[in-house]
Amino acid sequence: MCPPLFAAIGAGLASAASAAGSAISGIGLGTAASIAGTGLSTIGAIQQGNAAKAQADAQAEVYRRQAQIETMTGEYQASRKQDQIDSTIGTQTALTGGSGVNLDGSPSDVIGSTASEGALDIAAIRWNAKNQANNLNYQARLANIAGRNAQTGGYFNAAGSLFGGLGRLGKTA
Repeated sequence: MCPPLFAAIGAGLASAASAAGSAISGIGLGTAASIAGTGLSTIGAIQQGNAAKAQADAQAEVYRRQAQIETMTGEYQASRKQDQIDSTIGTQTALTGGSGVNLDGSPSDVIGSTASEGALDIAAIRWNAKNQANNLNYQARLANIAGRNAQTGGYFNAAGSLFGGLGRLGKTA
């Protein structure tokens, strides 16, 4: 969607093109070529801005998808770590109970420590995944901003080409 100013410029271009078409029979080939060149430069600037925006939007989507993958990977790794912790605690409990030692006291402290350390590891895995995802989402936002800026720059370049070309034509007329 283009801003109203650029819609007005487009309408002005159409009007100028219509007037130029009527006047071409009375002007020289060089002037007609200059008018065509101005029009092409204007259109090219708009297309360049739109293409840069499309590329930036596509890159932003890649960043967003990567962020989702990071989050899912972190959850998978946390789940795998929880399975390891559960297995280790199960082994510790079985070995302690199998040896006839009561679980009160030191054996209980060891099992509790395993669970505690495991919970910290899981929290770290999730925290790292969340940070990675946040960074990628931030990159996506920056890419979207860059795309909008490139598109706006294309419109301003188009306006500059148009007015510059019309100014040159005005000097030769």
